[in-house]
Amino acid sequence: MKTFYITNKFLGTKKHLMVTEDQFVWVDYLEHNSWTLDKDIFLNKSILYLSNLIGINEDFKIPLKYQNMCKTLSVSNISPFSLLPRHAFKSWLLEVCSRCRSVLKHFETDKYKLQIEKHMYIHQRISSCAINPKLYSKYKDLDDKNVISNFKSCELLTRKPEYRKIDTGRLTIKSGGNILILKKEFRNMFESTYNDGRLVMIDYNSLEPRVAASLANHSISKEDDVYESIDKKIYDQLGRSNFKILTMSILYGMSLRNLKNKWPDVENISEIYRAVTRHFKVNTVCRDIEREGKVYTPFGWKLKKSKHKSIYSHYVQSVGSDVCLSGFYNLIKILEEQKAKIKPVWLLHDALILDVHPGSFSILKNSLHVMTKNEVIKSAFPVKISLFR
Repeated sequence: MKTFYITNKFLGTKKHLMVTEDQFVWVDYLEHNSWTLDKDIFLNKSILYLSNLIGINEDFKIPLKYQNMCKTLSVSNISPFSLLPRHAFKSWLLEVCSRCRSVLKHFETDKYKLQIEKHMYIHQRISSCAINPKLYSKYKDLDDKNVISNFKSCELLTRKPEYRKIDTGRLTIKSGGNILILKKEFRNMFESTYNDGRLVMIDYNSLEPRVAASLANHSISKEDDVYESIDKKIYDQLGRSNFKILTMSILYGMSLRNLKNKWPDVENISEIYRAVTRHFKVNTVCRDIEREGKVYTPFGWKLKKSKHKSIYSHYVQSVGSDVCLSGFYNLIKILEEQKAKIKPVWLLHDALILDVHPGSFSILKNSLHVMTKNEVIKSAFPVKISLFR
């Protein structure tokens, strides 16, 4: 078992606790790049964030009766060491150590380990961007869903988001401002922290259809239109926009009956449904997936078993999410190596939001090629760059 640390801030003690396989040692300093349990999930190797990310959800809180006592007395922010009796603190600490070991053991044996390490590398580098105070106040009054208030950490900066994986393998935001559900017309309240800098969005083109094409062993170049390649006759008849919506609906598991109800004016909806499912070999891919018993994606993410069409859409979404994660990791790593003044701010499903210094735009553009190839899914995944607004 690896050595890990529990910080003095987490415990409320004067020193940190170093935990090895056979001993506990109180120390003054944390070893660099070691697994650490702390309230700050943005540490380089946060056990708490790792637990949330891989879905173990270990509870590191103090015993419930002491939590209830604090509520009764309206006491908050009191440390475990100060609150708990000596015997209770020792018992709780042993339980916390056991749960830390459980999280790390799960991580070390997880087939998804490499992707987890990539995600934590990115997450540790997530930075805040600036908020325009006038626009913030204006939009907050217009925000009927009360989303905007979750973004602000102080007068001028956004809160860093905390992510978690859901069953489909996609990322969602657990806490912090949820950029995924913020209205687009509110985005211009966010600004660069650099003078004359810009917030830039890098996103993948036609991600899920390209993943689906790869699973069906179709070769698609970066220049190819993945929708046109399905059926050019139908593509020309419907137009790209309509055919794209229909294709994505089918890939996400919509039944033929529901398609007919949603698009009653499209006469050949049955032909479109057959063309899409045949092109992407949906039934064949589903049988191959289900034949394995336990459903693991090529990246090692374990999916929960579900209905025939659902498992296909979850599989495609999960693989697409990890294509993005690998691409984001490759980009951030090379930008860091080149000492570019560029900071990641948010991860969207298939997009990365960056805070870019004006002197680093050329470095960014020249580095985008590292996102377009994936060592696991042998296909081309083109990206585009635009201002985040």
